[in-house]
Amino acid sequence: MSAPPTGGGHRPTKLSTDNKTWCGLSQRKTNVLRGGGEHDNYWRLVSYDTRHTHAQLKALAKKRKMKLGNMSRAQIADRLGRSDRGLLTYENCSVGELEAFALQRGIGTSDADPALTKTALIRILHHADDRLSFPRLFDLPPEVCVIIYEFYCAHFSEEHLHMPTPPPLALVCRRLREDVMPVFYGECSFRIELTEPSARCRLVPKTALFFSTLPAASLARIRWLHIYTRFDSHRWQDEDEIAQIQLSGKGTKFSLQTMPYVNPDASERMPAEVQALVEQKLRPALDAMLSRTQGRGHVVLMDVHRLLWAMQDAWTHYAFDEYRYEDTDHGAWESDSDY
Repeated sequence: MSAPPTGGGHRPTKLSTDNKTWCGLSQRKTNVLRGGGEHDNYWRLVSYDTRHTHAQLKALAKKRKMKLGNMSRAQIADRLGRSDRGLLTYENCSVGELEAFALQRGIGTSDADPALTKTALIRILHHADDRLSFPRLFDLPPEVCVIIYEFYCAHFSEEHLHMPTPPPLALVCRRLREDVMPVFYGECSFRIELTEPSARCRLVPKTALFFSTLPAASLARIRWLHIYTRFDSHRWQDEDEIAQIQLSGKGTKFSLQTMPYVNPDASERMPAEVQALVEQKLRPALDAMLSRTQGRGHVVLMDVHRLLWAMQDAWTHYAFDEYRYEDTDHGAWESDSDY
């Protein structure tokens, strides 16, 4: 049975650096709504359960241009879930189009059956969608499989991952793990999270553990790094992104973008001159990656520490006086972060 066209589908609901809210929910709360733990929620779809109001779901469906009419809350939640899976919103199609889809897939009416209503056709197509399978993945040419793995992992790159567990596809069998994980590290974005701004700042424990235990071959495939910090470890708040780093696939160049952030105490964005100072401190560490003869342009564990040291150096500058955290209150983090 062939799969239906997916041109009318919608990519799974994810959060980007430009849009950290979904229907008024924070990134942290949206991650909770996916279910699971913080290490594996990056691949989970949003669960449209009772924590979403009918009005919220209708607003999201309208934003996706889904013509759902006066559906119940449960029906809208079902359609949004199907949309997140990349399936068509059949309510947007005409009866003729639905009949064509059913015919292409070998389902629907026979010559002896009366014409089905639009509702009945949608129910039949939903039933077929729920039973889709493709058992011949390994019969495809390797290059086609790579394209499939890249598409699969592309959805994960919209979040910056922090010590993630492997995606489900990589847990099916050893061969899939060997094929998918290199693509996963090359397609996804990873966080380097630091303790509070200080000349003695450290990698937070999860960041230190993740990069120190990652095999060198996997680490070398990483192309996107995002440096984060938090002003107060006791505050329940999202960390602030300091910089974005992208390495070219061939290891011949990099791009570095510093990010303005809000200091909860100062309630203002980072001045342009302060962003320039961060770039000035980080750039030599990235230049060193491109200038070495062995492993040129590919991440090694020492690069992560050099980026940390660059940020330590930046925090000592007088321009960071209002952002810097007092070292005297920093001891608890130090003992946890020394890996």
